[in-house]
Amino acid sequence: METIYVSEPKFREMDRKYSGYSIMEKGICQTVILNNREYVITGAMGGGKGKDWQCIWGYQIVNRSLYKGELEPLLYSPHWQEVDEGKRKREYSGMLVKAGNREMVITGPKLTFIKIEVGQQLTVF
Repeated sequence: METIYVSEPKFREMDRKYSGYSIMEKGICQTVILNNREYVITGAMGGGKGKDWQCIWGYQIVNRSLYKGELEPLLYSPHWQEVDEGKRKREYSGMLVKAGNREMVITGPKLTFIKIEVGQQLTVF
């Protein structure tokens, strides 16, 4: 699983835009832009102290018209039915969702976002 380090403000934005429940209940999500790519946030893991997330998980997301993956884009229930039948990996890749008025497809692999500590350099030149 690839790890991407993000600034604290971006990490907080990702936290606010968690979409796991809204994908499950309504097939909709909010997205986050990072380095000219769009992501959907699907989960997080606590840091053990009850205050903050240790990491946030998500996937890249693309317009359905731009999707070039092998999986047929499916809504939440048909997607997980195929997962249960062993036809797809147990992940969000290939799931069809709405972000505003746009039909989007979640693409893999699952990514881990970690908040960079204050004072650390965000990217290397």
